[in-house]
Amino acid sequence: MTAVQETLVEENPTMGGYWLDNRKVLSAAMIAPAILYIVAMIGFPLVLAVFYSLSDATTGSAELHFIGLKNFQAVLGDPIFRKALMNTFIFTLSSQIIVLILSNILAMVLSADFRGKWLVRFLILLPWTVPISLLFGLIFTFTDMTVVYVLTRGGPVHSTQVLNEPATLDHLRELLFHTLFYKYFNFRLS
Repeated sequence: MTAVQETLVEENPTMGGYWLDNRKVLSAAMIAPAILYIVAMIGFPLVLAVFYSLSDATTGSAELHFIGLKNFQAVLGDPIFRKALMNTFIFTLSSQIIVLILSNILAMVLSADFRGKWLVRFLILLPWTVPISLLFGLIFTFTDMTVVYVLTRGGPVHSTQVLNEPATLDHLRELLFHTLFYKYFNFRLS
């Protein structure tokens, strides 16, 4: 930029430089996509769940009518539901108390210096990391696992190497698409 252009931008902020240099405007523009994503991924299903809870929506039916709080009255009037709700509260409270006590003990032990501390930390994190990676490996490689078994035995694919065939990926994408739309919009697309 020349000196004349810089002077024009400073005198006339609408020429473009002002908006990108303003921290408030720039920070709002940078955080807006993340906020929109969070609202779309969390807000939409939440609003949809509240809408369905206040209607007579059923699986397989495209009709629904607003019925207010009748669903909640019916559920709260059921003694089995009340017992299950009480059991859930008791289990949640007692398990959280146990977790707090054991995690404080573990934190005090791990704050001390001792030989093999890295191994203990590794063993603590291992149950959280290994099952996920093993699960995906097992689902898509062995012939007796669920996804591969369903796709190869009477399904659209006749090979155990599911992810190597483009047709399989198309079928998986279509299945996911139909599942999500059926879940959120309560109707079948085909």
